[in-house]
Amino acid sequence: MSRTTPADQQPTLSAKAPSSPRGSFLGRLFKHQESGLVLVILLMMSVLSIYGTFNKVPDPNKIVLGENAQVVLVDAQGTIHQVGEIAKRNIATYRVTQNGETTEYSSD
Repeated sequence: MSRTTPADQQPTLSAKAPSSPRGSFLGRLFKHQESGLVLVILLMMSVLSIYGTFNKVPDPNKIVLGENAQVVLVDAQGTIHQVGEIAKRNIATYRVTQNGETTEYSSD
């Protein structure tokens, strides 16, 4: 209100209702800085879910051992080790002897 104009002659401002929407939902959503981070998280979640659905983890090869089975570990140089003497990453082959038959399994 100005000092020279009486109060009854001042123009009144019409107020909008506070519940009226301003633009679309997506427009209001992307005005905020954090919305980009939320969008990236949702996108990564979707991609990883789809990737996990189509790329199953293969089942490990299980070797059934009898009571009289003997297992020796062979490293890359061909040296034989007993179980517990060599680190798992150094094992090249598992040699299993049971019932007089020897079978070798790759560590891969």
